[in-house]
Amino acid sequence: VVIVSGQSLDDLRKRGAVAGADIVYTAGGSNKAVIAPDGNAALDDEYRRANGFRSPEEAAAVRALIFQVVEAMKSDEKVEAGIRDVLKAEPLVIEDRDSGAQMAFKYPLSPEDRFVIVQRIDQALEARGLQIYEAGESGKSTVSVQRAGVDKENALLDIMAHYGVGRDDLLYFGDEF
Repeated sequence: VVIVSGQSLDDLRKRGAVAGADIVYTAGGSNKAVIAPDGNAALDDEYRRANGFRSPEEAAAVRALIFQVVEAMKSDEKVEAGIRDVLKAEPLVIEDRDSGAQMAFKYPLSPEDRFVIVQRIDQALEARGLQIYEAGESGKSTVSVQRAGVDKENALLDIMAHYGVGRDDLLYFGDEF
């Protein structure tokens, strides 16, 4: 039994949702981890190598890029005044998530307004040759940067490939895939 969820591992454990699972693979927009109760740490290591930042230096470069983009947006007249006001009023606090595989920050903006930030970050990533990463918005206030293509669908595909399971042997239910 494999559980793929966007919920944090702690939340799943509190609800008793991991009981009886062979593998728990949290792969939502804000957390990514592989927990193999059978002791299969290799899958976790493979996942982190394939889906995290390629080096601490590259992670630092992406962090600096986020600060530069947000700082530039504060005074860019092409950015809607309401977005600029929020960026100026709220401190930019970048969280490392999933042991540094993702960076995220929050602003009290609508998804449409956060998408403006996402577009600017994606443009800056591309300009610096870092398009293997992508920005995204999720939840009520989060903007994140992580390896492109890291999501629940790819988590399932990774697990299927690792264990040699075909689509005919898969039973999936949920809101994606």
